[in-house]
Amino acid sequence: MKIESTINLDVEEPNLKHLSLRESEASHPIGGDNFLLLKNPTSDKLAILFSGTFKNSGRFDFWNVGKALNDHVNVLLLNNGRNQWYQQGIPDFGKSLEDSVTHIGKFVKQLNIKHIYTIGVSMGGYGAVLFGRLLNAKVLAFGIDSEVCIPGSRSRKSMHASAAMEYPDLRPLLLSKKIDLTLIVGEMDILDLYGAVRISNIPGVKTISVRGMDHGGGRYIEKTKGLASFIKSFIDGEVLPPLNEEGDILDHPDLIKSLYKAHCLGLESNWEKSFEILKPLVTAYPESDIAHYSFALTLIKLKKYNEARMHLCFVAAMVPHFISGRFYLAYCLRMEKRYKASLHLFLEQLKEKPQSAPTLFNVGLIYLSLGEQYKARSYIEKAVEIQPNKKIYSDKLRSLKS
Repeated sequence: MKIESTINLDVEEPNLKHLSLRESEASHPIGGDNFLLLKNPTSDKLAILFSGTFKNSGRFDFWNVGKALNDHVNVLLLNNGRNQWYQQGIPDFGKSLEDSVTHIGKFVKQLNIKHIYTIGVSMGGYGAVLFGRLLNAKVLAFGIDSEVCIPGSRSRKSMHASAAMEYPDLRPLLLSKKIDLTLIVGEMDILDLYGAVRISNIPGVKTISVRGMDHGGGRYIEKTKGLASFIKSFIDGEVLPPLNEEGDILDHPDLIKSLYKAHCLGLESNWEKSFEILKPLVTAYPESDIAHYSFALTLIKLKKYNEARMHLCFVAAMVPHFISGRFYLAYCLRMEKRYKASLHLFLEQLKEKPQSAPTLFNVGLIYLSLGEQYKARSYIEKAVEIQPNKKIYSDKLRSLKS
């Protein structure tokens, strides 16, 4: 049964011992595998932090952020156990979505909460929007599938088979009642852009896109602004700190829809059709980083490395902090047998991500092409250690050993 109203604080409270606050009126945490409450008796605010995929058994995203925020507000950390996109509520914290909302209502009453804030990234962002709408909360989300299980989406790839879709699309829910939602997405992630543009025109929804940022919105803000400080500004009702490289791609919904269509064609390995869509987009939107990047990836699949390199040079110049753009630029150089230039870029990337198996593998292949077999084997061995199930890595290492 779908929940059409916001939280009712007068419902009968479930008698769950592990949810009782009376046993511990001090500030030590109360929790289980899928929830953890950090109390702050001096605050009438509650920040609910929703974890993303593959979190269970007392593991939560935002753990350090939650501890920092707890100096100012009450904090409730939640995870979904199985990747059900919070459709059936929270395991260990209610048997259904409605039951989980009721449990939160119990905390709200017992802590005398006046203001609720929901925050999350990816699947956690979906949960933040869903629960935020039902709790009448103020919402901050990063990079969401606003409709789940559409072609190419992260939810379609990672959602657990047990998930029953009560709210498969956030758009009708957001249209039914105004919400205060701030959604931040990276302009280098077509799935997040498509998720945002579907709801960007709904009253109460504010969308911000960031050039050079991919799906890792939380990591980006942690690095550039400090995530706990950023969220505290949101909770305090302050103007959010301006993000570096805020973009305007969400003002061009037709561009985003075309990019998403090309993305789906790529999933079907229909690179020729993808090429036909993307080539005119690069001409029509010459400053669009994601258009150049998407076109370059398609050109790589078509083995047109020289053409792809030119578009990737543009991406690397415009958004140098976008490491995937630099990775594929180095890859094109390797495929063009421009080994020294390629090696330089890959080694620079290893300084940023020393555990990147694809980068280590490519460095190994370059050294192999340069006749330095000992160095090649060393890097490929590291790649295999990090991704032992990657067949192309293990096959190459086996051939070197033999």
